[in-house]
Amino acid sequence: MGRRWAGDGGRGAGGRGRGWGVGAQGRGGGGGRGPPGPLGGDEGDPGKARDLPSLAALVQEGAAGWSVSRLCAAFNRAGKLSSPAVDVHATASDDPRRADLLHCTLAALATADLPLVPGLRDAKWCVIPLWACAKAGYWSGGLASTLLQRLGQDGGALMRQATDQGHGNVWWSVSEAPEGVLTTGQTEGVLHASIEGLLQMGARSIGTQECSNVLLASARLGFVNPVLLHHLTSCLAAQPDAINCQDLANSLYALGELREDCGHTPRPQDLQRLAAEVVWRLPFGLRQVGSLGQEGGDGMFIPKALSNMLLGCSKLGYADPDLLQPLAAAAGQAAVRMEEQGLANSLYSLAVLRCAGSAAYAPAVQCLTVEVQQRLQRQPDAFKPQHLSNILYALSVLDCKGPAYAPAVQCLTVEVQQRLQRQPDAFEPQSLSNMLYALAVLGCKDPAYAPAVQCLTVEVQQGLQWQPDAFEPQALSNILYALAVLGCKNPTCCAPVAALAAECKQRGFAGFSAQGLANSVWALARMGYDSDQAWFESAVAAAVQLDTAEVFSPQHVSNIWYALALVRHHPAAALLESTAAASDMLCTRATGQVCANLLWSLATLGVPYDPRLVGVLLERLRGEVNEQNLANSLWALAVMGPDVLSSHRCSVEGLLRELVRRWNEDEAGAIGGSGAVQFNTLELRQLWQVQQELVHTDGCAELAGILPADKGAGPQQSTLTNAMRCAAEGQVDADQRTSDLQRRVVRMLVRLQRQLASEQGQQQLAGAPCIVSVSGEQQVEGMVGRVDVVVELVGGRWVAMEVDGPTHFLSNDPHTRDRNGSTQLRDRQLGRLFGAGNVVSVPHWEWREMRGDVEREEGYLLRLLRGSGADGECEAAWAAGWLHVWAG
Repeated sequence: MGRRWAGDGGRGAGGRGRGWGVGAQGRGGGGGRGPPGPLGGDEGDPGKARDLPSLAALVQEGAAGWSVSRLCAAFNRAGKLSSPAVDVHATASDDPRRADLLHCTLAALATADLPLVPGLRDAKWCVIPLWACAKAGYWSGGLASTLLQRLGQDGGALMRQATDQGHGNVWWSVSEAPEGVLTTGQTEGVLHASIEGLLQMGARSIGTQECSNVLLASARLGFVNPVLLHHLTSCLAAQPDAINCQDLANSLYALGELREDCGHTPRPQDLQRLAAEVVWRLPFGLRQVGSLGQEGGDGMFIPKALSNMLLGCSKLGYADPDLLQPLAAAAGQAAVRMEEQGLANSLYSLAVLRCAGSAAYAPAVQCLTVEVQQRLQRQPDAFKPQHLSNILYALSVLDCKGPAYAPAVQCLTVEVQQRLQRQPDAFEPQSLSNMLYALAVLGCKDPAYAPAVQCLTVEVQQGLQWQPDAFEPQALSNILYALAVLGCKNPTCCAPVAALAAECKQRGFAGFSAQGLANSVWALARMGYDSDQAWFESAVAAAVQLDTAEVFSPQHVSNIWYALALVRHHPAAALLESTAAASDMLCTRATGQVCANLLWSLATLGVPYDPRLVGVLLERLRGEVNEQNLANSLWALAVMGPDVLSSHRCSVEGLLRELVRRWNEDEAGAIGGSGAVQFNTLELRQLWQVQQELVHTDGCAELAGILPADKGAGPQQSTLTNAMRCAAEGQVDADQRTSDLQRRVVRMLVRLQRQLASEQGQQQLAGAPCIVSVSGEQQVEGMVGRVDVVVELVGGRWVAMEVDGPTHFLSNDPHTRDRNGSTQLRDRQLGRLFGAGNVVSVPHWEWREMRGDVEREEGYLLRLLRGSGADGECEAAWAAGWLHVWAG
């Protein structure tokens, strides 16, 4: 029989909150009264001993000669006196001595009782000693095991005869036993017999506390009999007047545990009746005075009961506002009297039940959060590490981002930082993951949070070094996601990020969900982790294996492709095939943002054009998409080439007309003072490049006239076209950076120009071009950005030379010499301006292979210039008036 205990984690990565039964400890039975003891009358009755020392004295003096009933009276009294609240003479200072005395007393009783057990003929003579041992935590000497053995003999005949209280106490006692103390076979036999006995009892024959105790024990033991559980729940629901608040709260919590841990779901009608009883009692049940630990009577819910019921609802997934709203309100009012775990569980439960954004729950969340903050300021050590983790996670799910919550979040992060510094291994990997995830969701990017983030990140790295298997796949992906959102690109994050990436790769992403895999790929790409292309290859293989159409959402697919585009990783063909195979899913579920990102990524990576996939993405773009999505999508089609633009003319026309409509509306709003133009500079530059492609694409003449024809078009030029042109020219002004590689190439061209000029009148190499001028960083009309080098040759020829570093190419083998989409578009547009063959590239690897050898570099540049150009093409372009070069 597998024992199941409540877990602890918040659910950034799938943990759960931890609850507990509210003081459910079974009930001692009436012990029966034997003959008077040596002291005479009540003075010698162990069942009426005033305190533990008195009982111990009686036991030591005469237990060996007592009858079964007198022994049970002593056991019963020992069980009750194990609680200092019952022993009026007990004080906190003598607790260790009390425990020793209690166990010595029970050991003496066990010695006297063991020989009598085989002859016991009534279940209560077994149940009472078993309950007392469990109550006192006494499991030595073999008494508990022997008692269970007797209860289970003859197919559990004795157990089936027990009263409802006896059944409840046996279940509770067994659930209290430490692992390994009781044998599984004995325990299961007794419990099965108990089930038979309980099922024979009518709905009103089982007390509500007994129902509650058995439900709690079933949850703790993971021992599920659906018929029994339904029977007990029905018994509870049938006795609303008999059940007290404690048992009601315990039952609701236990049902939640049983559903989450064991998959048992109570019948709706029973659950609704219990919920209705809770609601009926809430207006009367919130105790206004008393300590945190006081137990609730018939009409009172103590704070612990309120938090436990919330936790039970979260585990049941029971979000009926008729119960949840008054229960949350009561928990908020009781916050100042809750224990720290109750505060954590209440917030966690409201988060799990998706109470974010509802005004009905805001006051409760605010009260609980304020109390957390104040408690942290008064006694921060009262919160266990798990409490801190669960509260932070809950606040993130509840969207507690406003100024009202900032002090609490700050207090929590400071305490987390200090706790990590004092106790580096205080937090479990799940908690580390949840806290980083929470800080990311809460937008904690302010420098004030940096120390806590750094401490958490360092602890993650150390945990991966010593106990990598302790990190679940979802924890790994959530940590990566959090670090990316928090913008962790500083040197202190490099080693932890590398360790996380290495662990994912080493596992081959085994056990990762579709979301976890997509988030991990996206996060590493966002953090600029592009040095290990094998990592992305492994991630792609895992994605293909998961089956895109069946497992991934459109957002997951988009995130993976977008990440691959950021790191310039050309994926295996199988990923494109699986994405295309998911066209039906994309056709019905993809958002405009997803479609635009996918188109942009496919174009950037230069993957083979898939007509159906592109068509589906364009079709889904209709509707609610923003200006960025429209511009990105059109730019992607332009990158894919003239044939693609022509093939999707209808979709392109729709996108262009939507752009013009929005431009006109935004411009009118700006003029009227009701708004501002929403197109940013980058989008306008993209549209400029799109327009250049449309102008030169066969069959797209009508499309090329759409953007220049907005309502603002004057006698010379439309306002949209003018804005696009200004954006393109603005990029020229902003694009001032020059790489060392580019400067070296320009210097060598200038040197080559002088060398060739000095040889005028002398014999020159056959076919060697004569350089008239070399100009770096040149603005060319019609282009976005500057041309790296423009070389003018004798005869009126102009050559555009682009010095292409690694960012112009893909990053993974065998594609490291393939140009990315934006570079392909640049070269195509340069080719139209300078003429076919008058655009040359200096790839970074070819230049570096020459290792600074001047002669080799000169020869290389000569070969490029000699091979460039087709006679007359550039001259014709110049004469036609559409090639204009200005000095930079």
